[in-house]
Amino acid sequence: ILISLIWGLCLSYQPLLAQQNTYLKKVEAIVDSIYEAEELPSLSVGVLLPGRAPIFINRGYHVRSQKKEVDEHSIYQIASLSKMMAGTIANTLLLDGTIKLEQPITDFLPASISEKTRKKLSAISFRELLHHRAGLPRNAKVGYKRKDGDPYLYDYTEEDLLLELAKLKLKTNAGYRYSNFGYGLLGYLLERAKETPYEELLATYVFGPNKMEETFYTLPTGNPQLVTPYRKENRQIPTKGWVMGKLSPATTVSTTMADLLSLMKSQLQSYKQYDETHEITSLMVSSDTEVAYEGIGDYGFGMFSWASGDFGHGGDVDGFASNYSIHPKENFGVAMLTSSGGRWTGSLIVKINNVLKDGLAK
Repeated sequence: ILISLIWGLCLSYQPLLAQQNTYLKKVEAIVDSIYEAEELPSLSVGVLLPGRAPIFINRGYHVRSQKKEVDEHSIYQIASLSKMMAGTIANTLLLDGTIKLEQPITDFLPASISEKTRKKLSAISFRELLHHRAGLPRNAKVGYKRKDGDPYLYDYTEEDLLLELAKLKLKTNAGYRYSNFGYGLLGYLLERAKETPYEELLATYVFGPNKMEETFYTLPTGNPQLVTPYRKENRQIPTKGWVMGKLSPATTVSTTMADLLSLMKSQLQSYKQYDETHEITSLMVSSDTEVAYEGIGDYGFGMFSWASGDFGHGGDVDGFASNYSIHPKENFGVAMLTSSGGRWTGSLIVKINNVLKDGLAK
């Protein structure tokens, strides 16, 4: 009887697999079209669908001249997608009571900062920092200047950060104002709150629980699986991944598609669990959001929450780019990693999402 039941389930599952394979072929066609049109050095796409093992679509090479093909274990820098991991750590520390959402960030700044600086920053809470509503500049101005297209290669120190806080001018009542510097500051505050280096916080609260064994806080220079990045305005010219010191929480995490989908699987399970138990977990980075774009989407803990009910974030450091999108209602997700950035990345994910949503709805 058991064998008959299993056989019956297999037969009933075959039409679903055939249907999924049909629209996965459409996804591959979209990937191929972008890969060829943009003359990309490499492109890795990962898809999670209900009831299936992770699906990997890889095109291109670690280095153009060597023709070593990329796969799901190739390492890319994920740029601003790093912010989602900072948001996950913040959520963890909120849930365990280490910090509070409305708590002023000055509670965790060194006693050495001036009274003038402390007063200037006293109105900024963790909520405002997480939601990009603190009036902070988009990028740091102390220590290093770069031209668009060039890598950021500066070991931004704690001294630089404290000097930045003393010199910066806040834009009060600015509303949503995306800030890479703000998420660098967030990482610094989280490590002070927990009295633990940020790299260890990532390992403890993000990498370890989600089986991300090929993921690194900063570029794993010398690792043979690290993909060579190429300039976005000329994809024949190699460039470098970013080095940012204390600003790293906003930008410099490096990972593989296999690890990224492992994290995505855990995140989708967290949303499913919430639907059943209403228990908020650390991976629910959209549990508290504020408006980013009126009528279009909000911003949570390192993740956009779109009006469609989907969540996502992208990143671009010219030589590397990423995009990550989860769809709890349909229980699927899509991620992309590439070794040359540009404006094409967002449209790729939108096209893939539309194909998969249409397919799952049938």
